[in-house]
Amino acid sequence: MFDGAKTLIGSRAPFTPPADGWLTVNVPDIPFTGMFYAMVKWDNFTEQSNYLGTDEDGPYTYEDLCWYSDGTSWEK
Repeated sequence: MFDGAKTLIGSRAPFTPPADGWLTVNVPDIPFTGMFYAMVKWDNFTEQSNYLGTDEDGPYTYEDLCWYSDGTSWEK
């Protein structure tokens, strides 16, 4: 999780989602107030392109809330 200034405020260990199923991922308590970003890092292999993808047609798509980071900079 990142705060509104895009500063890392907490994280959890990596996990591997099961094929064609859901996984409950526990996250430690991360105290924050105000705006925040929750990010997921994934390796987008060709054979697994649908895993952990972004919501491209949900009810908030028009707000253009998606950001990504390469570890150095942030982009839309």
